[in-house]
Amino acid sequence: MKADHEIESLKSKVLGGDWKIANEAAKLLANIGGDIAFDFFISLLGMDIEDLRNVAALALLDIGDDKAVESLIVAILKKENIKRNGTMVYALQHLDCRNKFKEMFEILFYHGYEARVHAYQILTDQEMNATASDISDIVSQWEYIKSHPREYGDVTERQKMIEDVLSEYCNNK
Repeated sequence: MKADHEIESLKSKVLGGDWKIANEAAKLLANIGGDIAFDFFISLLGMDIEDLRNVAALALLDIGDDKAVESLIVAILKKENIKRNGTMVYALQHLDCRNKFKEMFEILFYHGYEARVHAYQILTDQEMNATASDISDIVSQWEYIKSHPREYGDVTERQKMIEDVLSEYCNNK
């Protein structure tokens, strides 16, 4: 019973609104682990409060369970999170994302700088499962983006990262 009380107390601290206290409580809860902690942090990824999503992402990183990948991807790709998802993408760097090739490129194409840097690291550090069709789709999408600057803005800052990774995959497939 003491363990249940401790878990509930830590959850309350995570939700309390003070970033430092929330982060410390999340680390303790992540160390306790188990399905209750994992499911709690997964549920926070759907919250509107960016700090709670970030605390959850870092806790899921500490837990290190690859089952978190899908939930992190869903939260990262939510339209309203696009410029506020760098911490969640950072958490993905330490999980198995090999089946998220297209999603990583979506982040490289459309998301903020911090998220793009982490997606680039995932694409360069992990051996991704990418079919020739996947690569062809990504190349076509990239060509379209480059040819529509009014719609997608200046691509200069992301061009080197994208083309470095694309050349690596195009040369290996």
